Amino acid sequence: MRIRKEENPTETMADKMLVATRTSYRKFADYVAFRDEDPIWMLSYKILMRIVGIIFTILISPFVIIGFIVAILAVL
Repeated sequence: MRIRKEENPTETMADKMLVATRTSYRKFADYVAFRDEDPIWMLSYKILMRIVGIIFTILISPFVIIGFIVAILAVL
């Protein structure tokens, strides 16, 4: 039987998810960041992508809230 050696035994799965979420958000924010050398069409594309990101966040939030409620009920 092999025992998996963890890199950081104090790091929980929630911490790993938070790091992954933070990394993904930073990549997206860097992707849609306005730069001085961007042409007009690129700026409009980045504005559109920001709007899509905001809409996605709003749409996914009820599922996150429901997930938290189910997790709390599972603990009780």
